[in-house]
Amino acid sequence: MMKHTIIGIFVLRTIFMGLHLDCCCGQVLYKSDNCCYECYQKNIAGTSSVAEGHQEGTAKKIAFSVNFSGFSQRLNNTNQILVFKNVLINSGSGYDAKSGIFTTPAAGTYAFFFFIHVPENERLSTFLMLNGKQASKTYAGRIQDVNTGGNMVIRPLQKGDQVWVQTHPTNLNWINWSGEVIMKYSENNFSGFLIF
Repeated sequence: MMKHTIIGIFVLRTIFMGLHLDCCCGQVLYKSDNCCYECYQKNIAGTSSVAEGHQEGTAKKIAFSVNFSGFSQRLNNTNQILVFKNVLINSGSGYDAKSGIFTTPAAGTYAFFFFIHVPENERLSTFLMLNGKQASKTYAGRIQDVNTGGNMVIRPLQKGDQVWVQTHPTNLNWINWSGEVIMKYSENNFSGFLIF
C-alpha cells in the first residue's frame, strides 16, 4: 500500500509541477530544460556542450585554418594535394602541415571552406576531397588581374575520416596553360571546424 501511495504522489507531482531534474551544477530544473541559465550561457559562449561536453565538463573544440603565406608550392600534376604550411589555428591537432590532410579527431558534423587565388594569366581547378571522393570543386581563372574561386561543404564525418584539397584529378589542362601554378598567396586558404 505504501509503495502505491509513493508512486501516486510522484505521478501527481509530475503532472502538476513537471518532472524535475538536476543540472550538472546541481541546480534543480523543471520540465524539458537541459541546463540552468548560467550553464546555458556558458554553452552559448562555447565553453560547454549540452550534448557532449555538458555531461563531461568540456566540449570538443576542433577547428583549423591554414594558408600559403610565407610558403610556396609548385602544382604541376593531377591529383596533387595542396599543402598549406602556414597554420593559423589547429585546435584538436587534426591538420597535418606536412601532408596537407585534415584527419577528423572526433565524429560529428563538420564545415569546410577553401579558397584558391591565382595571378593574371593562370588558372587552376581544385577539388575538396573526403576520403578520396570529390565533395566539392572550384575554379580560379584569368579574369582581369586576379581571380579567386572558393566553395564550402557541410558533411557528417566519422573519427579518422580525411579531408584535403587537390588539383584536378584527370585533366592537366586545368592546371594553367603551361601546366604549372606556383601557390604562394595568403588568399589561398583551407579551413574547417566541428559544428556539433
